[in-house]
Amino acid sequence: MRVLLAIDISGSVNDPLLAGDPRTRIQAAKEWAPRALDALDERDQLGLATCSTSRPEPRMVVPIRSLTETDLRATLNGILVKLGLTVPNEPALDGSQ
Repeated sequence: MRVLLAIDISGSVNDPLLAGDPRTRIQAAKEWAPRALDALDERDQLGLATCSTSRPEPRMVVPIRSLTETDLRATLNGILVKLGLTVPNEPALDGSQ
């Protein structure tokens, strides 16, 4: 299977997920992403793109290819940190601090 994970990096990722839910959209996405990765196996190919309202075309960050889960999680974490979408005490996607 070939999978492309697309991450919205627009300002709306900091908006509430749903009315009455204290989580932001990016917090919910970070909870969901590891579950999606867990559903894949070593035969699958993965890629990563970012998208935003300010940029009409997605930006390919990691082309679809065979990647280890560790590689993809590290890439996702790096993007989130670079964009300021994580805070130092918040767990990373791999559960590390």
